[in-house]
Amino acid sequence: MQSSIIESLDACAQEDIDICEDVYTRFFHDNSAAYALMDHTDIHMKGRMLAETLELLITESPNYLEWEVANHLLAYNVNITMYGAFFQAIQDSVAAALGAQWNETYALAWKDGTDKLLREIQTISEAS
Repeated sequence: MQSSIIESLDACAQEDIDICEDVYTRFFHDNSAAYALMDHTDIHMKGRMLAETLELLITESPNYLEWEVANHLLAYNVNITMYGAFFQAIQDSVAAALGAQWNETYALAWKDGTDKLLREIQTISEAS
């Protein structure tokens, strides 16, 4: 699963495709509440947020995830729906960037990876 996510991201990198702007365009289009929270955020912070999310998708970092979720829920009023919308925006941006290279293996890996991460976030948020 994780290897297919990495492979899809590597394919974007090999084509020198930066998905960051597209991710946030999609994310804010689908979630206006997130736009309101992040309206002041510059491209560097957005890039860092995207990089950290990708790292969580391809590594096991439970302590970091717990801290991030608690921090976002309490300090920024982020809700679970925003996480799902952000993950979907990332997946859709990678798929669009890869075009014909996007395949069922990638789609399944991204769905499984983001579903797993959302379940973990839900568990952490319920415990907070």
